[in-house]
Amino acid sequence: MVVTTTTKPTPAQRDRADRVGRRTGWPVVARRRGLDAIFAQTGASMAYVVGRDREELVAKHQRVAVDLGMLHAHRAVGTSHPLIQSVGPASLVIDATLGLCRDALHVAAVSGARIIGIEMSAALVCLAEEGLPRLAREEPAAAHIEPRLGDSQTVLRTLSADVVMLSPMFDVPQEAAPGFDILRALAVEAPLDEGWLEAAFSAAPRVIMKVRPNQPVPGFAKDHIADVRHGRAVDYWTLLRAPPGGAT
Repeated sequence: MVVTTTTKPTPAQRDRADRVGRRTGWPVVARRRGLDAIFAQTGASMAYVVGRDREELVAKHQRVAVDLGMLHAHRAVGTSHPLIQSVGPASLVIDATLGLCRDALHVAAVSGARIIGIEMSAALVCLAEEGLPRLAREEPAAAHIEPRLGDSQTVLRTLSADVVMLSPMFDVPQEAAPGFDILRALAVEAPLDEGWLEAAFSAAPRVIMKVRPNQPVPGFAKDHIADVRHGRAVDYWTLLRAPPGGAT
């Protein structure tokens, strides 16, 4: 993995590439030709590219950036979307698996909530720190998202919010979204376990878990399940810190 720029970069773009390189620990490689030449020269399989108009992560056949994605379609669905229904009323939401900010943008735009997004991958945090201000010029909700670099289970224990959203990368979905392989390469695979749930409940009384369709609820979470909503490709579990019905 390397960091590079567009061809004929400006001094600002070179400086930005150097900052990304220090943040990620990836070597910075000057670019004079196409990315294939850099991949061949370095043996790298992925490049963080500081471009003229935006920053991207590029592999040999894929590229990703922080963009609006399906936000216009999600906004049209409004509060009837299962994610928004699961989140419910909230002024501060923690997205503990920020990724490319898609769920965070969705919730911020439709619900009006402020979002703290935690991400362990420095490369993805760099994308968010570049992409969100860029998107905010046309989408005000992007300005309501604050990315933070760190281990989610550790950072969650320092925060307090209304809701925590979790979307662990369990396995490859049947119809993987474009760029999924790049995210897979960068993501820290963290299956749903009791540690995740304890960390999330330390920060908020309500946890929304994005899971595979019809995934069985594990034993340690069964007493906390309050609701299950079905989306087109995923399900959303609502888990309450206090078990439904007020039992202890």
